[in-house]
Amino acid sequence: MTASAYLFLEFGVMLILGACFMSRQPLDVDKRFDKEGLPVRSWIWAIRGKKVLVASVFVLMFAFFISSLGMLF
Repeated sequence: MTASAYLFLEFGVMLILGACFMSRQPLDVDKRFDKEGLPVRSWIWAIRGKKVLVASVFVLMFAFFISSLGMLF
């Protein structure tokens, strides 16, 4: 397998993990923070999930770049 094929697999794993983390997001704004004003654990994981989803887009673009270079050379 080429490097771009591994990147496509990594994109899929990142997409699944990011979606699983985002599914824990509290929908009410009041439930995102506790009484002391600190974010609750599910909200922290939802923010991490959003970062993973954004990073997966860059991994996909990098995979397309690597695969296009493979077709040129």
